[in-house]
Amino acid sequence: MNQSVTNSIGYSIDNVAQMITNFNVGYYDEYGNLIDSLRAARRNYVRRWDGLLLDVVSLLPLEMLTMIYPDSDAIHALILTHSLRFIHVKRYLKNLQSKIDIK
Repeated sequence: MNQSVTNSIGYSIDNVAQMITNFNVGYYDEYGNLIDSLRAARRNYVRRWDGLLLDVVSLLPLEMLTMIYPDSDAIHALILTHSLRFIHVKRYLKNLQSKIDIK
């Protein structure tokens, strides 16, 4: 199997695991209150622009699609959209910063 395809499969498995976690974990609202209701957490994850939609788009096997359709503008747009996953890193670092109180 092609190394790129293998990496893509591993990446997808990791993202599915992250989606399952995000779908079942509470969050802090805009006032800093912990919302631990499973129903509210799921609703929040589905409605956020950087939630479910971004995660689903990031699951697309872009490496395989670019091999099949090398000149497609749609695939290039998906690659750009795929890079939005870095937003999760920013959110993670912001949460970490608030936990350890770094200014």
